[in-house]
Amino acid sequence: MTLETDKAGYATCVGDDQWAPPTLPTGLTRVELRGFLVPELGSAQLHHLPGLRELQLNQCNVTRLYDDAFATMADLDRLDLSENRLMVLGPDSFRGLRSLRHLDLSANRLANLTQPFTHLPALQHLNLRDNALTSLTQDTFQGLDRVQYVNLDANKILNVEVAAFQHLTSLAHLILSNNPLSSLATLDFFGSRLQYIDVSNIGISRVPQALTQFVRDLRLAKNSIREIQRGDLDSYPYLGLLVLDDNGLEVLEEDALGRHEYLARLWLNGNKLKNIPLSLPPALHALYVEENLITGLHEGDFRVQSKLEQLFLQRNHIAIIAPSALSELTSLHTLDLKANRLTNLTGRVFSRLASLVKLDLSQNPILTLDADVMTGLTSVRVLQMSRIHSSSVEIPDTLFDPLKGLQILEMYGSPQIVVQLVNTTRMLHSLRGIRELNIMHNDLSVLRPDFPSFFPKLQVAKLSGNTWDCGSPGKVMWMKRWMTHSPVHFYRSYNIRYGDNVIFTDDLKLQSDRMYAG
Repeated sequence: MTLETDKAGYATCVGDDQWAPPTLPTGLTRVELRGFLVPELGSAQLHHLPGLRELQLNQCNVTRLYDDAFATMADLDRLDLSENRLMVLGPDSFRGLRSLRHLDLSANRLANLTQPFTHLPALQHLNLRDNALTSLTQDTFQGLDRVQYVNLDANKILNVEVAAFQHLTSLAHLILSNNPLSSLATLDFFGSRLQYIDVSNIGISRVPQALTQFVRDLRLAKNSIREIQRGDLDSYPYLGLLVLDDNGLEVLEEDALGRHEYLARLWLNGNKLKNIPLSLPPALHALYVEENLITGLHEGDFRVQSKLEQLFLQRNHIAIIAPSALSELTSLHTLDLKANRLTNLTGRVFSRLASLVKLDLSQNPILTLDADVMTGLTSVRVLQMSRIHSSSVEIPDTLFDPLKGLQILEMYGSPQIVVQLVNTTRMLHSLRGIRELNIMHNDLSVLRPDFPSFFPKLQVAKLSGNTWDCGSPGKVMWMKRWMTHSPVHFYRSYNIRYGDNVIFTDDLKLQSDRMYAG
C-alpha cells in the first residue's frame, strides 16, 4: 500500500490487497482509496473519518453497503463509489449523509433501485452511468427534490413509468442516452426546470413530443429519425442547441426549424441530406452538416444566416459553389470545406466573407484556383490547403495577395502547390506576415537560400517529411545556420543530407502542433 498526504487535508491510498483502515492524520477533508479489496463497506472502515468532506473509493470490488456505512459522515459533500461491483442498494444504504450533494455510482452492476435515496435531502448531482438498470419506477428517485443533474447513460433501461421523474422537481440536466428505450411518449416531468436532455441512441424514429417545453439543449444523435416535418419541434420553442447527428436523416422539411428564434447551434452530421436545409433559423451561429450527400452550394441556401459564424461542410460531395451562395454570410468566422469534390474555384465566391478567420480547402481535387478567388478574405488568419494531390494545379502568382492578415498556412502533402509556392518570389512576398508554415511531406529536396528572408515573423516551421539531399554541403549550410541561430521552432526532427552522409540533424528543436486560437 502507498499513502500520500498533503497539507491541504488530502490523502491518497493505493493498494492491491485487503484493506485495513490505515493510520491517517487527523483533520483530513478528502480521501481517495483505490485498488483495494473491500467487498463489504461498513462503519468499521469509516468511523475514524468523521470530518471528511470528500470520499473516493474506486476499483475496490465493493459489492455491499451496510446500512451504517456512512452513519458518522454527516459533513460529507462528495461520495464517489464508481468502478465497483455494487448490485443492490437498500433504503438505508446512504443513511447519515444529510449534507451530500454529489454522488457517483457509475460503472457498477446496479440492476434495480427501490427508494435508495430517501436519506439524501441535499443531493444535487447523481451519476448512475454504466450500470445494469432495466426500469425506472415512480419510487426510484423518491427524496431527490433538489437534484439538478441525473446521468443514466449506458444502462439497459427498457421501461420508464409515467411518474418516474415526479420527485425530480429541480431537475435541469438529464442524460438517458444509450438505453434501449425506443419510446418516450409517456414521460412527464411535472413542471421541472429541465433544460438539457440527451436521448441519443435509444432507438426512437420520431422526435419525442412529451418532453418539457423549456429545453435549451436537445440531443437526439444516433437514432433512426429519417424525416422531420414542420411542427415536429414546435414543443421546444426555446431550443438553443439541437443535435441530430447519425440518424440517416433524409428530409428536413422547409420551416421545420425556421421559427426557432433562439436556436444558435445545429448539428446534422452523418446524415443523408442532399441539400442545405431550407428556412434555417436566423439566429443560427454554428451549423454542422459534415458527412452528408450535399453536391453543391446554391444561391439562397443561406439567405437569412447573417449571424452564422461557423459552417462545417467537410466530407460531402460538394463540387459547385454558386457565385453568390455565400454572400449572406457576412459574420462567418470559420468555413470548413475539407474533403469535398471541388475542382475549380473561380470568380469571387468568398468576396463577401470579410469576417472569415479560418478557411479549410484541404483534400479537394483542385485543378484551378482563379486569381480573384481569395478576394475579400482580408481577415483570414488560418488557411489550410493540405493533401491536395492533383497532378496538375494552376495557381496564379497573385493568389495570396488579398490575405493581408494570414498567420498560419497549412500545405501538408500538397506537392504541386508547394513547389510553385517556394519557387515563386511574388507568392513568397505575399506571405510576409506568416507565423506558422507547414510544408511537410511535399517531396522537396531544396529551398532557395533567401527563403527565410520572406518570413520575418515566422515562429514555427514544419518542414519534415521532405528529403533534403542537396548537391553540395555549401548549398544547405544556410539551413543549418537558420535552424540553430534563428528563433524559429522547427517541428519534428529531420536530416539534411549530402549524398549518403548526414551533415545536420535537427533533433533538439521540437514543437507540438498548434492551431490559431486567438
